[in-house]
Amino acid sequence: MAHADLEVLIQRWSDGGYAVDMRFRTADGQADTELALNVPIKLDLAALLERSNDPQAYGRTLTGMFFADQRLLNAFLRVRGFVEGADIPLRLRMRLDPEAPELHAVRWESFSDPDRNEPIARGELVMLSRYLDSANLGRIVVPPRDELKALVAVVSPRDLAKFKLQPFDGDAEADRVRKALGDIPAATLVSGPGQPPVSLNAICDALRFGYGIFYLVCHGVLRDGQPMLCLEGEDGGAAWVAGDELARKIADLS
Repeated sequence: MAHADLEVLIQRWSDGGYAVDMRFRTADGQADTELALNVPIKLDLAALLERSNDPQAYGRTLTGMFFADQRLLNAFLRVRGFVEGADIPLRLRMRLDPEAPELHAVRWESFSDPDRNEPIARGELVMLSRYLDSANLGRIVVPPRDELKALVAVVSPRDLAKFKLQPFDGDAEADRVRKALGDIPAATLVSGPGQPPVSLNAICDALRFGYGIFYLVCHGVLRDGQPMLCLEGEDGGAAWVAGDELARKIADLS
């Protein structure tokens, strides 16, 4: 299904403040509209941290900070009105400054609609994702859809309780992804009794078979600004892997 695209770029300025650009592309890809450029926002990270155990309060606070400038509010409402009138889904891309790790710690997924007081990405018509730039100049070739295939990994180490984390329902998570992928075939690596551990090596070995899509479900934390992923070790217990290490391993496969 065709979709419109709203890119939200957030950058940190040299003075420690932040600025937002918004760019909108219609579903046919024929027109790009710059809705906002270098609009300053103030993010009170301490206030967000205080509300980290209350998802609704966190979302309301973050939304209020982001849309405090009327230009950003008007831009979003303009896009929302357009996609709802055209009855098309919206892909909302959060493009965060790679040199500002504090931005990556913000729970952008809790973003709320500014005047409806509900999470923006809760429904099926808004697809929110984080977008990372890459310094790699290598050419990326996306195969035709009928040649795409996906690898889905759902990781629940047996000792998650030690970290006060809940296990995933691996089969249910995998089924949801298959449904979302539609006619794109998917192979799965799912933690569970009698299953091989979903380790870093197991993931990389599977990816050698040319999957164009990799979908990973696992727990993660930020340690000193570094994303850490909770995969399985060879014994089925938790093995914390740096996000950068996983990215490097995948890059080495190409």
